[in-house]
Order: sequence, then structure tokens, then C-alpha cells
Amino acid sequence: MTQTLIEKAERHFQAGQLEAAKQTYLEALKHNAQNAFAYLGLGKIAFQLADYDRAITLLSQACQLSPYPQDALILLANSFNAVSSPADALTSLNYAMKQYPQSKTVLSALIQQHIRMGNVPSAESLLEQQIASDDALFSAYGWLDRVRVWHKPLSDSQWQQLRQLSEQSSGRVKMLIDYALGQAYDRVGDFQRAANHLRQANAFQLSLCDFATKQLAPFYRSIAEHFPAGTNTSKNTENETITPVFIVGLPRTGSTLLEQMLARHSQIDTVGEQPFLSNVCVPLLEKASQNRFPACLSEAAQLDRDKVAAHYINYLSKHSSAKYVINKLPANVQNVGLIFALFANAKVIILNRSMKDVSLSVFKNYFAHNEPYFCDLAQFAEFADYTEELTNHWRSQFSGQLIDIHYEALVSSPQEQLIAVMDYLGTSMESQCLDQHRTAAVVDTLSAIQVRKPISQSSVGRWRDYADILFKPN
Repeated sequence: MTQTLIEKAERHFQAGQLEAAKQTYLEALKHNAQNAFAYLGLGKIAFQLADYDRAITLLSQACQLSPYPQDALILLANSFNAVSSPADALTSLNYAMKQYPQSKTVLSALIQQHIRMGNVPSAESLLEQQIASDDALFSAYGWLDRVRVWHKPLSDSQWQQLRQLSEQSSGRVKMLIDYALGQAYDRVGDFQRAANHLRQANAFQLSLCDFATKQLAPFYRSIAEHFPAGTNTSKNTENETITPVFIVGLPRTGSTLLEQMLARHSQIDTVGEQPFLSNVCVPLLEKASQNRFPACLSEAAQLDRDKVAAHYINYLSKHSSAKYVINKLPANVQNVGLIFALFANAKVIILNRSMKDVSLSVFKNYFAHNEPYFCDLAQFAEFADYTEELTNHWRSQFSGQLIDIHYEALVSSPQEQLIAVMDYLGTSMESQCLDQHRTAAVVDTLSAIQVRKPISQSSVGRWRDYADILFKPN
């Protein structure tokens, strides 16, 4: 009976029916109060709902009850990271590694934890194990991270291995190896070879995409249409114990750098890149209004908006007691109208950067989701146009309520830019914000290594290295 209930609950969970899954797991516990799978399932639900403290309690129970707690330990580590307890996360994963020394899943999780924490030598040592794996795909992911951390240059034998793998591999394995080789050649200044491998990697990933960027145009237009000039913004001041701050724009514009600089401030904290607005708030509004986004907002009653706003603020308050809490998900540029409709005191920072530098950074990096604008320069230009058009709409509609920051100015005159941001937020500058590289926080983006280095202008104008290779005029 209990096993049947667990299987039923898991089906509900996979279908996104979280409340039904929760009730079924609770029913299973009535039959067997020591069922580890029920606690694991409830922990997964709590984690997905961003109730991380409860997730930690439930997953800890699952670990104690299960003879095979691998999945619970990994999710427990993720929960610890979410509440800014990276040391506890590392302890969980080190314990998992001792229990499952042959597990690729645990090894990968431990490596990523070290990268997130900036423990580069530890990550690099473990990556040697991953690279040596007989699993070609697992090894290829290891090569990609090995080049990414770049604590020490590749040896001659490693260069030879990578070249041979590129020639002998196919499919996803070759794609990952070509991304790794492209980044490795870029590191040593061989930009022609770098571009050759990056072209191959991006072309294969583009073949895996199941839509074209131009298909997004109606969606972006519909957002502006449902948030026309003069749309009312929230007047609700009940949630003003916390000021929600959003850093938005295109990816690879320096949002992690700005986030970590701001998070050094005594009154500012961050939840990282959290899709909470799109994954939790929007579905609540859609359910209340019986309409899809973006139409759901204009159809939702003010009372429903206030409830959703309180839900988001409650989520932030569980994470932090800071006055200002950042969400730096770039895609929230789509949600700026929603943000101001929910929060009277919201702060939105639009991050800008040279488009060619952004394009190059996107082209060089592997993004796990197969999205065409991340693996084709022409389609990225389309995506950037849609984003800029929508951003200009927000600038017009919410004039005086937003602030624009440029990456180039941030790295050339960081103190001046931070003072401007602090004035906008309504607080004062603190000197430690200029020492973002000293952060002990977990950083879960592609910039996890770079952001732990002192502020530098070395990435400004990098596209010129590829001016005659990738950016030739038509």
C-alpha cells in the first residue's frame, strides 16, 4: 500500500501537481511514519516551493531513514546553498562521496560545489577523476569544467587528448569537447582555432533546438501590449519591510559581478538567479484570473495581486533578513511590468554591455538548455533586438523608476557606479562592496570563478580578437 502511494505521489510530482503529491506523500506517512521516500518527496516539494528550511528538515529525516540516501544528500546540499550555508552543503556532499565513491552523480555535485564556492584547486583535483572516466559524456563535461576553472594551464598531453577526442568523437560528446577546445584556444590567444571549434560546437547544439528565435517575437510584443503606457503600478505598501531588487537584461552582461558587489553591503542580500516570479507568482495569477500570462495580470483582481506579492516577499524573508534582496535572473526583463504591478517599492537595475562583447561571451559558453539564441550569432542578435525593444518600452513606461548601469563603466569606475546604484536604492555606499572577490558566498553561474578575482577591464572589447573571424561586416 505504501509503495503504491509513493508511486502515485511521484506521478503527481512529475506532472507538476505539487499539492496532490504532497497530500499523497502525507498519506503514505500515515501508513508508515518511517518511510524515507515520503520524506524525500516532501523535501523535493518544499525545495521547489523555495521553502528551504522545511526542505532541510525533511531531507535530513530522509537521509537518516534511508539506507541509500544519495539523492536526499544532494538535494540537502542544494537546500543548504539556498540558505547561504555552503559549508553545510559541502559537508553533505563530502559525506555522500564517502558513501558512494563510485557515483558519477555525487562526484559531479561535489565538483560543482567546489566551483560555486571558489575552491578551484579542490575542483581541479576532482575533475581529473571525472576526465578519466570511461563514460565519454561524463568525461566531456569534466573537460569543459577543467578548462573553465583553468587553475593551471593544460599540459601537452591534455592538449593532445582534447584534439584526439574532437577528431574521434561525435554527437554531444564532440560538442562539449569542441566547446572546451574553443575556450582553451581562446585562453592561449589562438583565436582562429578557438573560433573553428566554437563554430562546430554551436552548430551542433543549434541542430538540437526545436524552435527558432523569430517565433518568440509575438510573445515579446504581447508583453508590451498587455502593459501599455499608463498601466497602474502597485500602491500596496504592506510589503515594504523588504525592498525587492531585480537585475535584468541580457545574459553575460556582468550581472553576477554587480550582484556580488552589492551583496557585500550590510543591508543587501541576494537569492541569485531565481525563476520564482515566472514559476510561482505567474501561475498563481493565471489560476486566479483564469487567463495566461501576460493577460493574467490585467484580469487579476488587486486582492489577488497583493496575495501574490506577499507570497514573493514571504519567500524572500525566509531567505534573508536584509532590507534589500536581489534576484538577478536576466530573463526577469520580461517581468518588469509584473514587478511594478506587484511591488510599490521595487527596484529594477537594467544592466547593459557592448553587444559584440555579449555576443562573443554567449558564443563561447555552453548553455545546458538548447536555445537557438545561445548558439547562433544571428539568432542572438534577433533575441537581443526583442529584449532591447521590450526594455525600451519599460524605460518609457516607468521613467524615473529604473536605473541603467553599463558594464564598461562598472569595471572602469566601480565606486562611481555603485554610489549611483546605492542612491537609487536609498542607502549609502560601503567600501567593502569594491572587494567582491573576497566573497564567501556560493555563486551558481558561469561567472563563479571570474567574479572571485579583482575587478578588471580585461573583458572589455574582447570581441576585437575575433573582429576578422566572427564579426566580419556583411
